[in-house]
Amino acid sequence: GQNLDRAWESQFSGRLSAVTVAGGLLYVAEIDQHTLHALDAKTGDRKWSYTTGGRIDSPPTFWKGRLVFGCVDGWVYC
Repeated sequence: GQNLDRAWESQFSGRLSAVTVAGGLLYVAEIDQHTLHALDAKTGDRKWSYTTGGRIDSPPTFWKGRLVFGCVDGWVYC
């Protein structure tokens, strides 16, 4: 077997969605905190976060340069 080295780590609280990686960024939602985070996929540095009015309980979709995700507040965000 191969030994895998950890490139970076980041601390979050609570449950997380599955991860989406696109365009050099890693996207993950803190489900119960209603927040989507974008991190640099190589370094783990946080680039931005966006808090919605409800749970984000599924991973975002990256499509034609845009990130799309739904929320239990009844909105679809892009």
